[in-house]
Amino acid sequence: YTIKREKGKHLTSIERGKIEAYFKLGYSKTKIAQFIHVSRRTIQREIKRGWVEGLQNSDLSVYDTYSAHKAQRKYNDSQRKKEGNLK
Repeated sequence: YTIKREKGKHLTSIERGKIEAYFKLGYSKTKIAQFIHVSRRTIQREIKRGWVEGLQNSDLSVYDTYSAHKAQRKYNDSQRKKEGNLK
């Protein structure tokens, strides 16, 4: 956990991209949290939000990974749902 980040601040698409890069390099969730200056739990939730299954091209085996693009899309959708209707 870190105090460098303002409480309640949302992750940016750039931060999500960094999470994806660090995750693919094999860093632990704790290390990623330290790099991004958020709690480990934030990283756990973010990885859950952007989790995708894919197929390897050569042998069609399934692999799981984190996608910053998918996570950002889910975030944008949830923010759009919060917008109120005009009267």
